[in-house]
Amino acid sequence: GLALSAPDGVTAVSWNCTGAIVAAAYGVLDSAEGSNWAAHKSVLCAWSTTRRSLNPSKADAVIELADSVACLAFHPEEPTLLAGGSYNGDVLLWDVSNDEEPLLYKSTLSDYTHHEPVTALAWVRQLSKAQHQLVSSAPT
Repeated sequence: GLALSAPDGVTAVSWNCTGAIVAAAYGVLDSAEGSNWAAHKSVLCAWSTTRRSLNPSKADAVIELADSVACLAFHPEEPTLLAGGSYNGDVLLWDVSNDEEPLLYKSTLSDYTHHEPVTALAWVRQLSKAQHQLVSSAPT
């Protein structure tokens, strides 16, 4: 269950566009050993809040992550698409309804990607097209 696998602290939370799913990222917020706490494994959990049998200690989706997540943002129109920004600079996209392969996209390190923690994500509607674009920010 969640209680056995989740690290100590919540690092990010997001509700989906319908209010029916809440996602939380769990990670180590501080490391007593002085090691790189942001590189510790993390867990992404999602709950369907409309189920009668909702159990906060048993998430509907549990995704183990290699690095801690700093921010989350559900897509404004696609209720199961969730973007995440990690402390190592990765931007990720998951389909939390897909039990087999939830990860749809992960950025790769290049001159044009983040090299520092991604601290904010936002889905921005493109006026010329009927779609949204994911934008991210990180300190420089």
